[in-house]
Amino acid sequence: MRIFSKLTLSSELEQEFRLHYAHNSLRQIRAGAILGLAMIDSFAIYDYFYVPEAYLASWVVRFAYLTPVILLWLWSSYRPRFITHMQPISMVILILVGLGYLWMGLLAPPESMMPKFGGPMLLTLFIYTASKLWLSYASLAGWSVLLAHMTGLGLSGQLDGPTMVEGFIFFSAANLLGMIAAFQLERSFRRDFIQAKEIEIERNRSDALLLNILPAPIADRLKAHEAPIADGFEDVTILFADIVGFTQLSATLSPSKLVEMLDALFTQFDELSEVHELEKIKTIGDAYMAVSGLPEPNENHAENAARAALAMLQVTRDFIGPDGQQIKVRIGLNTGPVVAGVIGSRKFIYDLWGDAVNIASRMETHGLPGAIQVTETTFRILDKNFNLEARGLQEIKGRGRLETYLLLGEKSAGTPSS
Repeated sequence: MRIFSKLTLSSELEQEFRLHYAHNSLRQIRAGAILGLAMIDSFAIYDYFYVPEAYLASWVVRFAYLTPVILLWLWSSYRPRFITHMQPISMVILILVGLGYLWMGLLAPPESMMPKFGGPMLLTLFIYTASKLWLSYASLAGWSVLLAHMTGLGLSGQLDGPTMVEGFIFFSAANLLGMIAAFQLERSFRRDFIQAKEIEIERNRSDALLLNILPAPIADRLKAHEAPIADGFEDVTILFADIVGFTQLSATLSPSKLVEMLDALFTQFDELSEVHELEKIKTIGDAYMAVSGLPEPNENHAENAARAALAMLQVTRDFIGPDGQQIKVRIGLNTGPVVAGVIGSRKFIYDLWGDAVNIASRMETHGLPGAIQVTETTFRILDKNFNLEARGLQEIKGRGRLETYLLLGEKSAGTPSS
């Protein structure tokens, strides 16, 4: 489905398009100004040798008028305001150049054999192509050049009636063809811009979806076609949170109410993870998994995870389920080394592996409702700035008896360490 159904743009996009076009046109405009200046002044040599009776008038107009006008255009292209006013400035400059041919016709002797249509015709061609003017500005400049030149020839008496009519028809046809060309060029530029914007919108949408799945540094590596993506981290803190009594709760709720409740709770967990610089890994049913200290290492990973866990616990105390029941969670924390990477090629996921992950999961499953249980490794890091309570040796499935602690809260300023 196309984002833009027409070539007309909103005022905001129109402004962006004009600025984009002006920036991309600067080099061509400057090159055209230099080339035009060289051609206008080089024809002075031709006039000197082949139109001796009119070369003085030609030189006055070329060097005293046309050259300064084109140099003004070239100079203005380096000014900051030129970008936002490129179209009217260029149009005015080209009309002034066209008026030069009026003065050239008025100053040249009536009997002179000065070429009548070559220079203005080249200028008309330049207006509708190399000047990068839109149709409206190009048309105004092109017809102004025609009128100025034909007025100059008419007032100077250099042409008879039939030749004047023939010249007018010739220039009018050139302008009409030029308008068609300018219209097609403008449509082409607009179409290219719209297609680029559509691609940009789709790319941003894809990037946003990718960032909802993967951490930003990992997403960048995946887009760079790096494979496999796997990193080892010596020291991170893993957080697991699980809803107490979820099986019984799910039996009493409709599927929509159940998903609505999980979405509301885990959305708050997502926000807390972002605030405390944790990376959400995944949700498994009613379990929420996050980690602090990767993919970018963070020396405060344990403290950040502890603050996030305390905030999640507070959220659940204020969270009421659909049936009015108070929701409780168990949270477990553990610190240690892990391997992190992307698995899968289609429905891929960024996941963690290692014994530290398994122990963190056990801290949650063997924890207490409405409490945060941490390992001794995490306790040693948190003890200085947090209040913890020893729970003693706990039988941990697959690990035997481990010393565990309950995280109670953060110490206030000035509270001595235990």
